[in-house]
Amino acid sequence: MRGAAARFAVSPSSAIKLMARVRATGSVAPARYGGYRRPVLAPHEDVLRALVAAQPDITLAEIQAELRRQRGIRVCLATIHVRLRRLGLRHKKRA
Repeated sequence: MRGAAARFAVSPSSAIKLMARVRATGSVAPARYGGYRRPVLAPHEDVLRALVAAQPDITLAEIQAELRRQRGIRVCLATIHVRLRRLGLRHKKRA
C-alpha cells in the first residue's frame, strides 16, 4: 500500500484507510455524513399559532419565555424566527 501511495502521490495513511474502506464496504465511495434533523419546534406549532393569535405583537423573547414555561423547551430566538416565517406568521410593522 505504501508503494501504491507513492505512485499516486497520496499519503500512506490515505491509501491504508481507502483499502480498509474497500474491504469493509466493497466500495471506494465515501461514507455518508450528516442527515435529516427534524425541526425542534415542529411538535409545538399549535402553541406558536395560539401565542401569535392571542397577542399579535408578541416578541420573540416573549415567545421563548412562554415555550419554556408551557412546554419546558429551550430554543434560541433564531429558531423561533425561522419557524414563524415557515408558518407564515411574520410580524409586519405598520407606519
